[in-house]
Amino acid sequence: MEWKKIAKSVLNAVRGVEKIYPGLGGEDKKQKAIQIINNVVDIPFLPETIEAQLISILIDCVVEILNTAFWKKEEIKEIEG
Repeated sequence: MEWKKIAKSVLNAVRGVEKIYPGLGGEDKKQKAIQIINNVVDIPFLPETIEAQLISILIDCVVEILNTAFWKKEEIKEIEG
């Protein structure tokens, strides 16, 4: 699977988990997303535990990017008043 597809899978999983499980805490949502992505993405040369750790890091990056974009948008709204 190419990296663009993996990135898209991570983004879709993070967004999907956020919509489906709004009451869960961050770590629980992350575990749900890891499960979803791990079912879709297979990196054959890596053991499952390493694959889950890599997916976890990708999720952290996606969440950071989404949060930064959201807060920048909020800051702009506040400044524009």
